[in-house]
Amino acid sequence: MKKKDSLKNVPVHEKVIFFSLIGMAILLALGGLFLFFFLAVKGLFFLFGVRCDNGDVLWFVLWFLFFDTIFDLLKYGGKFAMGYLPLEKTQMAVLLFLFYFQWNGLAVYLADSFMDNIQLTFAVQAVLALLAALAEVAFDDIFSKKISGGDE
Repeated sequence: MKKKDSLKNVPVHEKVIFFSLIGMAILLALGGLFLFFFLAVKGLFFLFGVRCDNGDVLWFVLWFLFFDTIFDLLKYGGKFAMGYLPLEKTQMAVLLFLFYFQWNGLAVYLADSFMDNIQLTFAVQAVLALLAALAEVAFDDIFSKKISGGDE
């Protein structure tokens, strides 16, 4: 019976190629996610009639991601605290959505205030915050476990 090969037995040049390919795949995936987010915001701007250059949208996305990353710490703390509240499933869903909407709205507002060339109306800011909150709720693991009604 043949012994399983480990990375110790692999030549150095093959290790370099292997880890380079893994790193490139990770960078490609992250770049694809960023491109999708950028194009989604650019499309929303087009639908709402906001006219700006591509560079302006890129800076808006970067500012939003910066502020949203900072506010994620507050969101995680809030989710942790909400886990101890005696709420039913529907109440928890609404409360968590409103919590995300509030922080995402603040991130959109701050990103807009840092941009000189883009002036978003309140409606556009609200829709961007709403879509970001829906995406966060949809991909939230703690939320799905709490709403599904079990401690699996």
